[in-house]
Amino acid sequence: MIKKLEVIFDNGGGVTMQGYKWQCSYNDGTRAGSDAAEILQGANPRLDWDLSPSEYRIAPTWEEIRNGGYQVWDLEDLLAALAWPADEIDERTSWENVKEFVRALQEAFS
Repeated sequence: MIKKLEVIFDNGGGVTMQGYKWQCSYNDGTRAGSDAAEILQGANPRLDWDLSPSEYRIAPTWEEIRNGGYQVWDLEDLLAALAWPADEIDERTSWENVKEFVRALQEAFS
């Protein structure tokens, strides 16, 4: 089981997923959501994927998050998103990458 998974959405539409010693960036939320589902289902990104070295990890500051540049989710947030009613996703966020991510995540578990 994965011990740490952080998903960082940026306001330009990108998504970054990272753990303790790995990082992976995406241009859209759909692929990131599918990959997050694989991780939640037991895939080990460090063994199974072609990843960027961990020195490329990103760490948005509180100011960048507060000003709307990033959203940072942890495992608890991912599990909560699995429970979002499908017809309420558009109401819960205006960020397209988050909507794509949540829809792909939920589809993988349906």
